[in-house]
Amino acid sequence: MSKTYTIFAALVVGGCLIGFNAASPSSRLDDTSLKHVGRQRLKDRLRDPSSLEIVSEELIRPGRNGSAVGYQAKFRAKNGFGGHNVETFYTE
Repeated sequence: MSKTYTIFAALVVGGCLIGFNAASPSSRLDDTSLKHVGRQRLKDRLRDPSSLEIVSEELIRPGRNGSAVGYQAKFRAKNGFGGHNVETFYTE
């Protein structure tokens, strides 16, 4: 009975440690993921997201408003009249 309890306790503690170590690296986003999130936020604000053309984009560290990183993009997209505008977008 005590051998079974010891094995069970070892599995529980080991599982917690593995879960803790695995969660740490995945909680940080890499640059590609950060740019993807920034692009998605930009698309969410556009009237016609399919017309989006990214001219340039960059990650800004530290962010302008105190965050660790910000995303800035210069883009071209269709406006409400059917023309295309070039604008700048920033988010953190």
